[in-house]
Amino acid sequence: MRKAMKDNIMGVFRTMYEAHGIIRQYINDDMRENAYELLCDCQNTAVELGNTIYEVENDSFDGLHFFEEYCETVYQTAISTDISGEAAQSLLDEKLNAAEAAAEKIPAKLEVVFLPYKASMWDSLESIWRAADADPECNARVIPIPYYDRKPDHSFGMMHYEGKDFPDYVPITHYTEYDIESNQPDIIYIHNPYDDCNYVTSVAPEYYSFELRKHTPMLVYVLYYLSSSYKDRQSGAVMYSAYNHVDKIVIPTQGHKECHPRDSVPYDKFMVLGSPKIDYIVNQLDKEEIPAEWTERCNGRKVILMNSTIGQLLNDEYWCNSMYDLMKSFDDIDDCILLWRPHPLLKATVSSMRPDIEKEYDNLVAAMADHKNIIIDTNPSVYPAMKLSDALISDYSSIVMQYAFTGKPALLTVQKSSDKDNMYVCMDYFQNYFMEDGVTIKDFVDIVINDRDEFKNTRISAISADTANPDGSCGSKVHEEIKSVFNAIG
Repeated sequence: MRKAMKDNIMGVFRTMYEAHGIIRQYINDDMRENAYELLCDCQNTAVELGNTIYEVENDSFDGLHFFEEYCETVYQTAISTDISGEAAQSLLDEKLNAAEAAAEKIPAKLEVVFLPYKASMWDSLESIWRAADADPECNARVIPIPYYDRKPDHSFGMMHYEGKDFPDYVPITHYTEYDIESNQPDIIYIHNPYDDCNYVTSVAPEYYSFELRKHTPMLVYVLYYLSSSYKDRQSGAVMYSAYNHVDKIVIPTQGHKECHPRDSVPYDKFMVLGSPKIDYIVNQLDKEEIPAEWTERCNGRKVILMNSTIGQLLNDEYWCNSMYDLMKSFDDIDDCILLWRPHPLLKATVSSMRPDIEKEYDNLVAAMADHKNIIIDTNPSVYPAMKLSDALISDYSSIVMQYAFTGKPALLTVQKSSDKDNMYVCMDYFQNYFMEDGVTIKDFVDIVINDRDEFKNTRISAISADTANPDGSCGSKVHEEIKSVFNAIG
């Protein structure tokens, strides 16, 4: 039974006890007709309560006879001509107390709804869902919601629904089968903070945070990415649309919270509890299945994961040329495979925000697909690539922060290691390698092939020192904290 429903039922019991006191007074004042009418109301209420509980609990509820006994006592009281008000109230209270005790034993469950939109971003919610799903006091629902590509004029283009792309172990409720407004979930988790302000994609408007706000007492945004360094503290402050409407914001470090001026976001909205994305690395990565075709292509060779982000695409006028140069550098590296993973929204971003290079981008993808030493990763999840790979090449990306928790090295195509001294750092990922330090792709491949990673022992400890719950317990901590806050306001 929903907790809200049980709370309402227990509130009705309190009202009925108050009615018994009024009935006592009516009988003592010889206002038998008024007492009779109120007794009829009590009986009708008891019948309705019993039927409501049975409809929800069915045969698991064994207390229906207590409601029947109460109704019989109400009837006997109504037809009695000599019972005193005190005796009537005592009898009614006794029978109602038995029915109330039976109802009190019914397990109350919170309705906890998760609204992911892209399967590739499910990792930002999964460990919280796992905790809620394992909690006997919760009914956890995963409801992937539709989203739209944005056209260059920002109007809606093609609609996408990725419910079939989620892991098999996640039970999915189709969004057409669950009405948020009528169900009024106790808690809703989202990982899209943009509402109508995203120029690449948009979730369906009925799932914007200011719409969801109307239908739940607890709306929670969980950061879907990991950010770590900024030019200065002020640069780290973000003000997404959802920040105005959610009740809580789950972030990985105290540094993320302290980026924000106190007058921009109420500090009590922030919950510094870590990231489910880190939970996945710690708890789930070893369980990932590697596609057989990858294993066959790699054939025991070292694998370097190449991550291409949206930011780099938008900021580099010659991005395609840079990618061609990187591709060519693997022409003669036959003892190593490059596993290229374009951001899942990269193609949509090109179509929406850089349509002038769309043909060039398609040609690049085709060239990558034909290269003897390159595999293109189009999986919804990045984790098979993380598990298989021995190292990472990337520009600034949350994947770099996650990858640090594997202990494997990364080569960053932007920044240099000394930048740490002049930046506001929330998560220390600087125990890696940087092209601007003079480390070339050839140098990095040599480090990987010959296992000469000098930062291996310090990488995890450096980034863990900044991060809340780096031991993989973020999801369970978020679940318990949100439950506690909800119960306090409920």
